[in-house]
Amino acid sequence: FVLFVRRVLIAGGGASLGLIYACTFIESPMLFIYSYGFAMGLGKGFMYSAALQAGWSHLQGRLGLVSGLIICGFGFGGFIFGIVMNRLCNPENISVEKYMIDGQEEALFPGEVAERVPYMLKSLCLIWSCLFLFGACTVHTYKAPLEIMDSQV
Repeated sequence: FVLFVRRVLIAGGGASLGLIYACTFIESPMLFIYSYGFAMGLGKGFMYSAALQAGWSHLQGRLGLVSGLIICGFGFGGFIFGIVMNRLCNPENISVEKYMIDGQEEALFPGEVAERVPYMLKSLCLIWSCLFLFGACTVHTYKAPLEIMDSQV
């Protein structure tokens, strides 16, 4: 079962990281939005289920606690990486500027902020790759002592 959890984690994380890195080369805003959204959804879905399965195997009587802690961890990661993304992409904290586009007022960041998006994504891919490798190497499911003894006989 541990191989299943690790394979799911590697498949989801690897595909997600590869697609996010590929997003650094996309110039079309709509294609970027769809590709990045798909990559994050794919990665989170696979890695979330692998983390739940591994956690549930360790604390079988506390499924709600395990689920809550994992959900909290995923949410806290989004909070922390939101701040990191802002610092990488907009280190000077430049405010949005108002533009008239097709008769409607739009608030957009200046070009210098937008030009840093590929750098931000590449930096995040490096950080996420390190976290992903640590997780893939350390994730395992719980084996009861009797299961270990049975598998060695």
